Amino acid sequence: MRLVVSGVGQPSAEVRFHPQLTFITGLSNTGKSHILKCIDFAVGGPPPAMDFPEAAGYTRVQLEFDSDGTTHSVARDLEDDDTAEWFAGPIKDWDDEAAERIKVRISPKTPEETLSGRLLELGGFELADVIVKNQRGEFQALSFRAITPLVLVSEEDVISESSPILPPSFTQHTAARSAFQIVLSGRGPTDAEVRRLRVAHRGQERAKSQIELLAPIIATLRDEIAESGFSRGELEAELAQVDEQLAEMSELVAASGDAARALIRKRNDALARSSNAEARAIHAAELKERFGLLAKHYDADTKRLEFLLEGGHFFQQLHASYCPRCGRPLEDGDSCHEEVSEFSDIERAARAELKKLGPRARDLETAIEETETERAVALEEAERWADRAAGFESEIRQVANPTANSARARVRALGARRKELEQKLLSHRELDRYLAIKQEADLEMKKSLDRFRPAPTTSSLRSLQGEIAAVLTEWRFPFTSDVVFDVETDDLAIDGKARKANGKGVRAVTHAAFNVGLMRHCFAKKTPHPGFTVIDTPLTPFRGRTDAEEEPELRQDVHAACLVSLAKDGAQGQTIIIENIDPPPGLTTIGARVYVFSGPEGTGRQGFYPSPTSSARLFT
Repeated sequence: MRLVVSGVGQPSAEVRFHPQLTFITGLSNTGKSHILKCIDFAVGGPPPAMDFPEAAGYTRVQLEFDSDGTTHSVARDLEDDDTAEWFAGPIKDWDDEAAERIKVRISPKTPEETLSGRLLELGGFELADVIVKNQRGEFQALSFRAITPLVLVSEEDVISESSPILPPSFTQHTAARSAFQIVLSGRGPTDAEVRRLRVAHRGQERAKSQIELLAPIIATLRDEIAESGFSRGELEAELAQVDEQLAEMSELVAASGDAARALIRKRNDALARSSNAEARAIHAAELKERFGLLAKHYDADTKRLEFLLEGGHFFQQLHASYCPRCGRPLEDGDSCHEEVSEFSDIERAARAELKKLGPRARDLETAIEETETERAVALEEAERWADRAAGFESEIRQVANPTANSARARVRALGARRKELEQKLLSHRELDRYLAIKQEADLEMKKSLDRFRPAPTTSSLRSLQGEIAAVLTEWRFPFTSDVVFDVETDDLAIDGKARKANGKGVRAVTHAAFNVGLMRHCFAKKTPHPGFTVIDTPLTPFRGRTDAEEEPELRQDVHAACLVSLAKDGAQGQTIIIENIDPPPGLTTIGARVYVFSGPEGTGRQGFYPSPTSSARLFT
């Protein structure tokens, strides 16, 4: 890579990047961070700030890429935010006539004719790839800007407590997670993942309708229970006593013989089933009546709104000779108090209400039909079980001991009482059922739909974690056991401790390790990646595992090990580090290029831009 910033009559500001490591260091205010902003602009980002003396007259940014043995260059003018020039060759051979003028931002129809599309192709991305942009499952074309947070890391980002894959804007998190999945695994969102998002969104809409429908039913059941004067505990206690007495009576009657005992069990079971079926039928009838009342309300509301629309239509046809509000005479076509005479607003509101009532009324009609069906089935079942119970009773009278007649009478009385208790408890049970349905709907409504969770494969996560752990080991970063990428926080956890829970020095080093580890993972697994990463000030803040005490030996050891590791890592991508520390001795001999910006008072290169002859203020 090579960066050139130029202007008419100005000497070019240039940095040539080493294929393995480029280390840019030196004094503050010499333009180091400005280099990252120029690279970002060249790949489609916003223009860098140029409000300092050294940048006066510079208007053009060029960036050169090497990919698979071929070289391409891009140029952008600072005053043209929408277009770029693309040249199939190095900057030194730039030919204005051969260069193509292309749009910067991705175009879904012709992505290959945009800067974003060209950069994606060089990184091995498929131009047909899409990313999920929101929780409704809507798509947008993959753009290179969705990838840049993974390869261009500013000084503010590297020490941030935020995830290394998520941008500051919360509304862009879904798209960022989707783009990260493509880089990590080489594939876009699956149909199953998108379907899950859409189903969840529709589920919330259904849950909202359920809550609105159940609220009046629950209120009615609570009123009925309150009016009965019996608590659930009292009813259940008496029911338990009746069941116990029924069991005793059943045993007494069963003493007349095995045949009578078997018949009594069958008879009791049939009676209980018939009673339950009758109770269900009664409840269904009551529920249908309540639904019918609710349907009348909906019908009345619909007619009221339709009357309002019809009346407003005819009212508009009337011709007034005098203003009905102030009495002023009106000529043909004249109007008065227009702010109160607009029927369109009323009509629009009425139609919106009718649109809401339509689905509710249809749902209610379905509910009434289902309730009537349930009542008919329950009545048929009650009659069937009653007939069976009567048959069993006849057989009992024939085979049972006459001394059991009194016991049979007692059983009948207990059975009748049990039926009464079951009927009273039915309202409690129905209330429980509707409350459970409403609770499920409430939980559905509270589900968070703002976090897209792609499903990375276990192998891809293990590969990424292994590469990051290897990077930290090479950098001699002190950790004990494990490095994990937590899919819930979208961030690293080292030795079980979240990255954001550490000081800014540890956050900076581990953020840089994530970016380098991700690039290594992509090279190893042949997933798409731009092939370079630029990180601003990842080492200066680091002093050790805590900011509470100075650990100069540990700090220097990690700093040197990091840079030496990156200089030897040419097969795993190109790294550009911007720093404020001195490079370790011999770094350039193992695969690195070092730039030291010394400022106007030093020796060698003073800064990114050639320094003016005047003693003007240096820039940031």
